[in-house]
Amino acid sequence: MAGGEQPKWAGAMFFPGAAPMQPANLGKFTKLVFAARSDGASALTVMVFAEQLGVAPLRKEIAVGREWAEHTVTFAELGGLEPHDVLGLFFGATQTGPFALELDDVRLE
Repeated sequence: MAGGEQPKWAGAMFFPGAAPMQPANLGKFTKLVFAARSDGASALTVMVFAEQLGVAPLRKEIAVGREWAEHTVTFAELGGLEPHDVLGLFFGATQTGPFALELDDVRLE
């Protein structure tokens, strides 16, 4: 991206609150678990939006291949996020170019 451009990303977002971008207390959970596959070797970005973070989400990139594989992201991996005010969970691409991504069995544990 050139200087001054807005970040670009595409994917799917889950809003756990009563309405989109309303906080939800996910404190009884410690991790996010899901299965994923892509159209080739590509990176999936998981972003967690929370009131405590302001406008900048925490993010983790995960390598995803053509075969289904289970992935786990703990809240501890995300800078020790206290999940008491989660606004949204994003799954998608943050790199330019076409991509295909499939998710299944997404759950909080």
